[in-house]
Amino acid sequence: MTKMLTDERLAEIKERTSKATPGNWARYSGPDSWQDSPTIGSDSNTEPIATFSDYCMPLQANVEFVIHAHQDIPELLSHIKALTEIIHKEGAEIVRLSKVNKAQAELLDVAAKHEAHLTRRILKLERAQMDVLLNPKEMINE
Repeated sequence: MTKMLTDERLAEIKERTSKATPGNWARYSGPDSWQDSPTIGSDSNTEPIATFSDYCMPLQANVEFVIHAHQDIPELLSHIKALTEIIHKEGAEIVRLSKVNKAQAELLDVAAKHEAHLTRRILKLERAQMDVLLNPKEMINE
């Protein structure tokens, strides 16, 4: 099972994200970039953000990951926040419905007890009625 991120951990990630160079990051082709070395830059800054040197040529997929992380992480944090709000809202609704369900169960229990009591009374009245019908003279003398 995946470990849940705490609010503190999410705040740390958000803080690091907010401190990074703003703007859309992309492969940089300014005067400081080397032809064969991937350089990452921002549309809000003329200086390169990062350059991968010739001796540690990363996979293109890794360069793309770093470039897109700047846009992806804030989106993921927003998505996590929205989902957390939904979970809290739904959790509150579950608690409310649980209370309603408990109250309904209690009402059904009370209704069942009353039904049993009324059934016993009806049976007693029906027996008395049968006694009157079967022994009308005894009932009159009493």
